[in-house]
Amino acid sequence: MDTESVRPAVTELRLSAFKSHRGATFPLGPLTLLTGASGSGKSSVLQAYEILARLGSGARLGRAVAAAPGGAAGCVPAWARPDGQGRRGFRIGCTVDGPVGPVRLDVAVQAEPELRIVGERLTGGGETLLSTALTDPARRAVQAAWYTAGATPVTRAPLPDDRLGTALLPLRVAGKTAGQRLVLAAAEQVVVALRSVFACDPRPEVMRGAGMGGGCGAGTVTGAETAGGPGPRGATRCSSGSSGYGAGSAAGAVPGARAAGARGSGRASRENVGGSYGLRAAASGPVDPAGSGAGGPGGPDGTVGPGGPGGARGSIDPSGGGAEGSGASGNRGASGNRGTAGARGVTGTRGTAGARGATGSGSASRAASHAGPCADAHTEADPPEGPLEAFVAGSGGEGAADDGGMFGGSWGWSAGDGRLRTACDNLPAVLGRTSRECARRHAVLVEAVRAGCVGPVAGLRAEPVEHGGTVGIRALVERGGLPATPLEQLGDGELRYVALALVLLTGPEVLAMDPAGEVLAARQVLGLMADGLDRSLDDRQARALLELAVRMVGRGHVRLLGTVRDASAAEGLPGVQVLHLGA
Repeated sequence: MDTESVRPAVTELRLSAFKSHRGATFPLGPLTLLTGASGSGKSSVLQAYEILARLGSGARLGRAVAAAPGGAAGCVPAWARPDGQGRRGFRIGCTVDGPVGPVRLDVAVQAEPELRIVGERLTGGGETLLSTALTDPARRAVQAAWYTAGATPVTRAPLPDDRLGTALLPLRVAGKTAGQRLVLAAAEQVVVALRSVFACDPRPEVMRGAGMGGGCGAGTVTGAETAGGPGPRGATRCSSGSSGYGAGSAAGAVPGARAAGARGSGRASRENVGGSYGLRAAASGPVDPAGSGAGGPGGPDGTVGPGGPGGARGSIDPSGGGAEGSGASGNRGASGNRGTAGARGVTGTRGTAGARGATGSGSASRAASHAGPCADAHTEADPPEGPLEAFVAGSGGEGAADDGGMFGGSWGWSAGDGRLRTACDNLPAVLGRTSRECARRHAVLVEAVRAGCVGPVAGLRAEPVEHGGTVGIRALVERGGLPATPLEQLGDGELRYVALALVLLTGPEVLAMDPAGEVLAARQVLGLMADGLDRSLDDRQARALLELAVRMVGRGHVRLLGTVRDASAAEGLPGVQVLHLGA
C-alpha cells in the first residue's frame, strides 16, 4: 500500500440509525468541532466513531459497543420498532480516504434479541468489495461475498457475526487477481485509519490520584484493565518486577544498570493478530535469542493463538538484565485474562508472556522497532534537517528495565504507566517519560502549558514520591523562583489543558493504543477524539488549546474531532470546521 502521498483518514461519519440520529452525515475535516444544545447528539457521534474504531481494530462486537453508555441497547434509536421476530438494531458507517480513493464502510448491528452484525458493505473504486448478510438466524455466522474479478466474479464464505468482516479480509483473500488486490488495499486503508483513533477524555478527579501511590508502584500488580481507546490498552500493571503489559522490567537488575535488550517478556509480535489485524496470524513466532519466546500462531479467525513455548535459555546480559525464556506461556484471550506466566529469568525477569488477545501486539518494547516518540511528534522545535535521535539512553519507556538506579531500581517506568490512557490518570508517569525522551518536544509542551496555566511556568518535571510504603511518580509545575506546584493541585481546567496539550504534541507510541504495525507511524494519521474538548476550560485556555491544535493538525499527522459547548473560541482560526447540531 503506497502511503507516500495520501495517509488513510476517516473523512465522513454516517449515522443512519443511531440513538437520536436518523440519516445523519457528518463530514470530517482535519479539525472538526461539534457544537449544539445539550441532547443534540454531539457525544453520540463520537460514540459511533469509537465503535467503528474498535471493530476496525479487531475487537469483538460486545466489547466494541461497550464504548457507548447503555451498551448495544442504548445505541438503538427510541423510534426503532421491532420486527416480527422482535429484532431491533442500529446502523452506522464511515468513509475513509487514502491511496485507494474514497472507501465506504457501512455496518448494520442487531442489538435485540441477540447482539450480532447482520450486514456489512464495503465499497470502493465503483465496486462492492464486500457484502455480508444474515441468512440463517440459527447460525452464529453471516454469509459473505467479496469481489474477485477473475474467472469467478465473487467468492463466498461464512464469517463470524461478532467481528467486522473488513478486518478479517486479509485472512481470507489471496490477492491473486486484480480484484482481490483491490479488496485487500481497500480493507487495509479502512483498518489503518480506524486503528489510528484515540479517544481522550482527561478526568481531573482520577488524575489527582495518580501522583500519590496511584502511579507505578514498586512490586505491585493491578490486574484491572480499562477500555482505553479503540482497543484494550488501559491495563495498569505497574511493577518493576512483575509481568505487565509486555512487561520487560528487570526486578533483580543491578542498581544503575539497564537490561539492554534482554527483556524477559515474550513477544506476541506484530506478526500475530494485533499487529496487522490478522494479516500474518498463521505464522508461528520464532525463538528470540535473548531468551524470549514469541507468541504462538493466531486463531483461524484472527482472534488469538495460544502462547508459544518459551525460548531457549538466552545469554545473560553483563548488566544483570538477561533473561531465561523457559516455561510455556499462557495465552491471553479476547477478554484479556492473563495466562500462566513463564518461569522467572535468571536475573529475576519473567519468562515468556502469553500471546495477546483480540488486539494482540504484546512486544516488550516498541522502542526497538520504531524511532522514538519524539520523532513522531513533529513539533515546531524539531530540526528541519532530519528526525530527532531515538530514545535517550536510560529513558525507560514501555518495557524498560528501571530508571538507572534511582531508588535502587525499585522505581521503574512500567508498560502500563509509560503510555497515556484515555482518562489521563497516569499523566505524571507519562510526563516523566516524555520529558526524558525528547527535550525539544518537552520544551514545546512547557511553552503550551505556559499559555494555559495561571502564574509563571518555568518547566514541568516528574519525581519519585513514597506514599504508604509505595513508590509512585509525582509531576510538578516549576514556578521559577517560587515553590513548585504539584500537578494534582492545579484546577480542573488546568489539568485538562495540560493533558490535552500533551496528547496533541505526542504520537501513537506515547498513547495507550495499538496502530497498525505494518505502516510506519510517520505515514499514519493519529485520529484524536475529545468529548467535551472545552469542558472546565476558560475562554483563554480554550483558545490557546485550539491554536495548538491548528498548528499540529497543519503538519498532517494529527486529525481532531471534538465536541464543544461554545465554538466561539475557534472564530478566526484557519482550518477549523464547526458543525452545529440541532440547528
